[in-house]
Amino acid sequence: MNMVGDDHILVVNSEHRVDIFKRGDSRKVKTLDIEYMRYSLVLHNLLFIGTEEKMLYLIDALTFEILDRMMTQSYIFTMCKIDDNTILCGEYQGNVDVIRVRKQEQLVKIFQSKMLTGNIYKVVKTDRPNEFCFGCGNGMFFGVFEDDKFMLTDDKIFQGKYVTQVCLLPRGAFLCSIWNQSGVFIVDRSPKSRPQ
Repeated sequence: MNMVGDDHILVVNSEHRVDIFKRGDSRKVKTLDIEYMRYSLVLHNLLFIGTEEKMLYLIDALTFEILDRMMTQSYIFTMCKIDDNTILCGEYQGNVDVIRVRKQEQLVKIFQSKMLTGNIYKVVKTDRPNEFCFGCGNGMFFGVFEDDKFMLTDDKIFQGKYVTQVCLLPRGAFLCSIWNQSGVFIVDRSPKSRPQ
């Protein structure tokens, strides 16, 4: 189940398609002919839906009409906003696709790469310029997006662990969950927290 703004909820139905419901109403608004939704993201009046079938859909978030679609390198686990027209898809086996929406509401792939060796379960923007945090099947990594491409930095945390969720906290810290471990972890990357 995913939210579309404050008004609508997306639910994968028994036929693996996407049903749209208005919040607080049990009647279905529409069923989208999209199979195996994994993640959704809203930017302004545009809805992105990533699937297990290696597809990214661009949808009008007001009418729920499909505007465009594009094949990605792999199964989409997560998405993150880069700017008002650009998103990052974190995928199976460490693949990333950076997709931009052109004015005609067309999807254009501007970068693709196999950046990491494990699945990318979560991507969040950090409080540092152009930097993003990747929660992966082999740790927590950081990358910088410049000149329409991603470059990994040397920062690596929890190497070899399945970091399944990451949330940015105030002052640049992160709240993380690791698969098969109880509790959550707080990671502080501030200069004061680093050993001298």
